[in-house]
Amino acid sequence: AVPIVAEQLNRRPVAAVPATVSPSATPIAPGDRPAWTPRLPAPVDTTRYAQVVIDDVVYLFAGVTGQDTCRLDGYRYRPGPDLWEPLAEGPKRARTTCAATRAFASGNRIYLTVDAGGTAPASNRMEFYSYDTDDDKWATPKRPEPQGATACTPVGLPPGIFCLVDTTVPTAAPATYQYFDFAARTWTPGEAQLAGGQTRRSVSALVVRVNDGFQLLLDARLPGGGIALGLWDPVSRRLGEQTSHGGTGVDLGAAQGTADGAVFFTPPTDP
Repeated sequence: AVPIVAEQLNRRPVAAVPATVSPSATPIAPGDRPAWTPRLPAPVDTTRYAQVVIDDVVYLFAGVTGQDTCRLDGYRYRPGPDLWEPLAEGPKRARTTCAATRAFASGNRIYLTVDAGGTAPASNRMEFYSYDTDDDKWATPKRPEPQGATACTPVGLPPGIFCLVDTTVPTAAPATYQYFDFAARTWTPGEAQLAGGQTRRSVSALVVRVNDGFQLLLDARLPGGGIALGLWDPVSRRLGEQTSHGGTGVDLGAAQGTADGAVFFTPPTDP
């Protein structure tokens, strides 16, 4: 197992470096450069872990497989004293593996999804837990109900969790999802029709900044390399503006968002 080694980057102003250094340019003083400081390694393996930050404190969670069970271990890291602290004993279920753990923060509460992996039936694949950072207590809220024969992939937003139902075969049917509202603490199913009902091969969700808030960009990939995009608003819970592109004839890579709201697509993989 490879340990997670925490290092902290000192945040301080960094002088601009000119593109072409001239004799009159002032070099950066050593004390103005950002520096990495070694910190105490985390007490977990690097596989299947998730983390969130609340009030400058890091909470780290890892799914641990052992003796046909899947257990959640949690730790709190305080940067000031450079200290890791174990949380209350986490929940465990009879599982053969813990495939993926994701964490989402809302106030003093952290919600976690644990995927049991593709070998588990959709009706019993995703576990859903919450942890209260003030009381150091775990709870088991109602998990999302499976839609059909597939599980869903969760994406975090400031007001909740959007869980897009996985697409396994090309389809022209609306994309389906479930949304967990942090305030109401309930799951609500919904659907979004993309690309005007054209057949799509896959769909994924990406959080993007729109004006002063965040929305989800639903990215549908069409046959022949085409792309159809739609913005989903977590406030209205509706699909808004859509756009499409015929593509370049080859499949582009994953979409990547920037802080100013732009979206880029990575080039296709070389043959």
